[in-house]
Amino acid sequence: MLFELNLPPCPEANARASHSVWAAAVERHKGAFGKLKLSQRIFLILASVLFACIVYWISAILYKHQVGFLVPYIGFSYAALLLICNGYWVFHNMKRQILMQRHYRNSCLAPASVFFANNRGFHQMYQNDGYEVRCTWKSVLEIRHHPRTGDIILDMGTSFIVLPPEVFADENEQQKFLKAIRKWQYIAHRESRLK
Repeated sequence: MLFELNLPPCPEANARASHSVWAAAVERHKGAFGKLKLSQRIFLILASVLFACIVYWISAILYKHQVGFLVPYIGFSYAALLLICNGYWVFHNMKRQILMQRHYRNSCLAPASVFFANNRGFHQMYQNDGYEVRCTWKSVLEIRHHPRTGDIILDMGTSFIVLPPEVFADENEQQKFLKAIRKWQYIAHRESRLK
């Protein structure tokens, strides 16, 4: 069985799918610092500074109120650790935001294409430049059918393909397509687990 669908440029459907896919990706890859709110981060920084001051004062007491040779090293290493942790958090979130914006722009500006699907996988050929995307069914993480808009989203982690309901002749053809690709995805994932 082979499906061939002509996909028009659909920026609205791609924008909805982009938001949905990135929300799912963020949910899958939540980091420890990603869960902290701004007030919690400020409290963490203040607690870290307070801890560094306490270590400094204890070191000064141990060296009889003289700044010993360990105090600068303790302070610098602790400050460096604090900067590295906060820098990691900032750059991690910036990277995620930059990728999300780039992905959003690329998906919204996607030109018209032809989508082919069979039991081995699928490929999408863009009509204006001949660019082609090929993928097997085991690469698809999730197949979603949006109940309100009727969009079918093939989520591959960092990329996606959205099939709006207008490309299908009727609801019956859409359900037939959805059933076939879910079956193919299940078989591909099962075969990859058996290997």
